[in-house]
Amino acid sequence: MIIIAQGLAEVLQRGKVRHLEQGFMTDAERGWSGADVRRIEVTYENGQKESVIFKEAALKERMTLKTLTDQGHRNTPAAFSLDLEIDEPRWMAIEDLGSVKSPLLHVIWRLCTMRRKA
Repeated sequence: MIIIAQGLAEVLQRGKVRHLEQGFMTDAERGWSGADVRRIEVTYENGQKESVIFKEAALKERMTLKTLTDQGHRNTPAAFSLDLEIDEPRWMAIEDLGSVKSPLLHVIWRLCTMRRKA
């Protein structure tokens, strides 16, 4: 996983990854796809720390997030995967935006899920 974390660090221009440590993630943050998802605390050589999401994702998701990352979309997290060819689940690193809350988006999401249940 450290190689994948380093790939994302290079995309985000964070420097060299020194250490990875298991972070905390609630069940609600894991999503509903059934994929293995983990929050990992990354420490860089300069002492900076941040969390990164690791997900075992299908090829379509890995390719989509790479495209969005390469295009520089500001509303999607940056992502990195070593494997963009094999059509099997593979680990990828995703920028953790979990601490950034948008009340408006939360309200929209709740309304959408309420409509689906109706």
